[in-house]
Amino acid sequence: PTCSAYTFRYFSCRKFDRGDGRRKLKALVADFSISCRSSRYKRWLPYVVCMIAVWPVGCPLGMFLVLLAHRARLDPDIDDARASQGTRQRLMSLMSTITDTVEIDAFEREQARHRVAMTQLVKIHKRNKDHELRALEFLYEEYEPRCWVFPVFESIRRVFLVGALAMFYPGSLAQVAVGLLGSMLSYKVFNYFEPYIEDSDDVVSEVAQVQLVLIYFAALVAYTSDNLSEQRSAFSGLAFGIVLVTIFFASFVVAIYLVILEAFGRGALSTALSTVRDHIRTVLEPASQERVVPRETQSDEEIVLELADMEDAADIAGTGGGPKRWAPRA
Repeated sequence: PTCSAYTFRYFSCRKFDRGDGRRKLKALVADFSISCRSSRYKRWLPYVVCMIAVWPVGCPLGMFLVLLAHRARLDPDIDDARASQGTRQRLMSLMSTITDTVEIDAFEREQARHRVAMTQLVKIHKRNKDHELRALEFLYEEYEPRCWVFPVFESIRRVFLVGALAMFYPGSLAQVAVGLLGSMLSYKVFNYFEPYIEDSDDVVSEVAQVQLVLIYFAALVAYTSDNLSEQRSAFSGLAFGIVLVTIFFASFVVAIYLVILEAFGRGALSTALSTVRDHIRTVLEPASQERVVPRETQSDEEIVLELADMEDAADIAGTGGGPKRWAPRA
């Protein structure tokens, strides 16, 4: 993506008015000393086009052709009817006990999802045993067999968000709008296919895609507020900045939580959180709060001594009303 950004940046030019009615000056945004109409710029243009063919176009295309040639091994065929026959019979026997139409629809959806998951597990086991795919393992190891083409999509997505946006003027409305459109499309694709083997990876990916959409939306709002001179809007204060920082760290927090959850388990994590909550509650309680003993559990002598101490304390503070006599209870 970085090399692609440099190549695409070569086509980012900006026009300037000369002020004398002549043709506008067109300069390279990366270096305003270079005119986009000069012979020097045109001499390097064929080289930049070749580099675009090699990196942003050639790499994803080559990756796709390699994966396509091994598609039968990346997504192997299995005897799904025989492999899931026992599971299907158990599910159908359970479904026969359900009479509600809504419950039947939900059961059928869950049954289909379970069948797909079991099929993918069998394919992953078969794919991992194929030694001829070892050289390509770094491309597909994170994805399910049904999503064997996703490495190509991920490469194109990165090239678009990092490289293609460099063709637009930095900070312009067009750059922000195209970035928002691309991030929304990316979110929809990841949310629909859920391509990763680990469910936790799908969760982190979805959070990251939402995070990217919200960041581009915030950039669009900030651009609009600045150009409309709305300096006192809700999107220009400290609270909006705090929201942006929270969004920026959201994926990191979710990833750390999932790692801890996988390492220690849900039960141990719940116990630890309960311990921390009880400790915080103990610290926040007033330190001077004394334990009150019900009078039903006190003897007559303890009650007399307690009331005498209270009377002495009141006399010392100047609020006492003279000596009083307290008799034990009958």
